[in-house]
Amino acid sequence: MFKKISLILIILTAITTGSGCWDAQDIAERSVVVLGAVDLNQEGGIQFGKPVQYDATILMPNLYTDTAEKVRIARVSGVSLSGSRDQRAYINPQTILTSMIRVYLFGESMSISGLAPVLDSLLRNPLLSNSVYMAMTEGQAGDMITVQPPDFPDLGIYIIDLLRKVNDKSFFPVITLHDFRVQSASPGKNPVLPILRVDAGEVKISGLGIFRKDKLIDRVGLDGARPLTLLRGVKCKGYIPFVITREGEEVDRGTVFVGNGRKVRVERQGDQYTFNITITLKGQLIEHENPVILTRNREFLSMIEAQVAADIESECQTLIETMQEEYRVDCIDISKYALAKWRSELEDTVDEGFIERANINVDVKVHIGNTGDLI
Repeated sequence: MFKKISLILIILTAITTGSGCWDAQDIAERSVVVLGAVDLNQEGGIQFGKPVQYDATILMPNLYTDTAEKVRIARVSGVSLSGSRDQRAYINPQTILTSMIRVYLFGESMSISGLAPVLDSLLRNPLLSNSVYMAMTEGQAGDMITVQPPDFPDLGIYIIDLLRKVNDKSFFPVITLHDFRVQSASPGKNPVLPILRVDAGEVKISGLGIFRKDKLIDRVGLDGARPLTLLRGVKCKGYIPFVITREGEEVDRGTVFVGNGRKVRVERQGDQYTFNITITLKGQLIEHENPVILTRNREFLSMIEAQVAADIESECQTLIETMQEEYRVDCIDISKYALAKWRSELEDTVDEGFIERANINVDVKVHIGNTGDLI
């Protein structure tokens, strides 16, 4: 009898004190943000006696099943980025969840002005992951959010997949909030950001933005992104086409698929610093048009390796010259090797005139395996 009474008391206690669903919220009553965009305000205006500075746009999948629209887009303006959240109370009755944001886009004018002021707001948000991808846009980022990709539920998922998978098949870096913060705040480092643009109603990657700390100073197209990525030592896999000529005649053309690696050695003689960069490319021959059977002619495979090495080395040398003469910032992330040896001497001056005066040599080594050939 005592055991039965005790069991009843335990059950009653659990029922009365246990958590229930009295405060549950339907998922449709929440707004889950998957994509955010920040721009400098172009229209002006005053809030609370202060000039409006920023536009913040968010994209949210529409969780109501009885509505035709797939997504909801909300744009507000504010004196500060975090301050703009106050305006959302007047246009959205739902609870806004920011923990699912995976991509932040920054407009062109915002990037030129500098991202440091808005990064502080993002980094202070404990619900926002530091692994959020970052990209900049041509024009205003908020305008891009209205694009609806045909084969994806929404633009947020499309851009997430685009950035997450790009370096599996191309030499292109992916940058997170953590990466940008570290590279923009550390001596001798400068970040880059993917550039997105709208072309014929589709969002595409168009190049890389080059930053001096948090401010955009220049950009390169997709052709320039490859040597920049290889020189930065970002691990990727990609396709490299080649054309071999001898005495003005084309003898072969084709494509290799390779992964990359980088080693950097730095030497010093007085105030003169020399960086020796070795880029290694290793992978497979995907195609070549010459009917030579490579298993019977190893020299021909060596010709392909030499041509790919010469092409990449030329691209890298051109980018280094442009970096030293025009950008005047270390966008290939090599100053850190000098800082590792002589930090006390260089830390205060490494971002001013150091990379322009350095000697930078590049050596490219290529090893191509031969697959699918006749024996």
